[in-house]
Amino acid sequence: MTRPRKWTRPVAALALVLAANPALAEWERLHAGALIDRLSGAEVTYEGIGWQSFLVSGRMIYRGAEAPSGSSSPGEWRVQDDSLCSRWQPGGEWECYRVEIDGQGGIRFIDAYGNISAGRFASDPAQDLGE
Repeated sequence: MTRPRKWTRPVAALALVLAANPALAEWERLHAGALIDRLSGAEVTYEGIGWQSFLVSGRMIYRGAEAPSGSSSPGEWRVQDDSLCSRWQPGGEWECYRVEIDGQGGIRFIDAYGNISAGRFASDPAQDLGE
């Protein structure tokens, strides 16, 4: 049995809206162990802004899209109380973020004020592991 066209169009349109709008995705908070597993060695891209690498050593590297090749900002990251904490200069202040993923390669960092920075895993670790 086939459904009338007027039924399938809205369903297809809704699927496109959900895929195109990460704000409508289902987000899952990462806690301590999962944060370490997902971020260690990961690279996150921020569309039109730049990219950030989370090295296993606890170091970070960020490069803005407008930065000349090779120009980057080093930092550090750690997990504390189920949050990602980072700082960009030695001796700088640590800032902590709640981290959520959408299961489709999306990741977002939420600060203490509710501000969101959203990106995508350059290579989704869950897909790489066959999850």
